Formats: sequence, structure tokens, C-alpha cells
Amino acid sequence: MKNVIGFIVLAVSMVLAWQGYQNSRLRADTLELSRDVVCSLYGGCARGTPTKMTSDIFRRQYEWLTPEGPYSATCTRKAIFFGAWSCEDVEPGGLGFTDNY
Repeated sequence: MKNVIGFIVLAVSMVLAWQGYQNSRLRADTLELSRDVVCSLYGGCARGTPTKMTSDIFRRQYEWLTPEGPYSATCTRKAIFFGAWSCEDVEPGGLGFTDNY
């Protein structure tokens, strides 16, 4: 019985570690989602690429330079490690790096 529980804990840990790794990778699909959200709200984007990007195991953040200044979009999954990505949190300002526009 201890072996079965140990195997289950190991399997769950491996799945969560893999999903955390996948979540932390910056990918084109969430980049497009963030561009659509920010650029449609603020009248387009000055560049075709984000000025700054960050990620961790829970979210991906992209900063876009718009005519109204820099805005960042935060993309998260519906569940913490699983589900479709959505970018809804749009905030003015930078991601905390040195501004180099």
C-alpha cells in the first residue's frame, strides 16, 4: 500500500512540475491573445512585438507600447495548471523594468 501511495505522489508531482515548466514558457499563442486585448482597447500598438515579457509558473505578462503609453496584459489559465489561456488583466505602466522606449 505504501508503494502505491508513493507512486501516486510521484506521478502527481511530475505532472505538476511539467505543467509548471510549460506555463513558464513564453509562447506565440498567448502573445497573440495579449496583443488582441491591449491593442484593441487602446487604438493599436506602436510596435509589432511587445516591449517586455515575463513569465512564471502561474502567468505570462506582456507589455505593449500603445498611443496612450505602455500597457501590460496578464495571461492566466482557467485552472492554475490546466485549461485554456485567457488575457484579461490589462494595466497601465511597465512591468517593473527600466523603461527604454
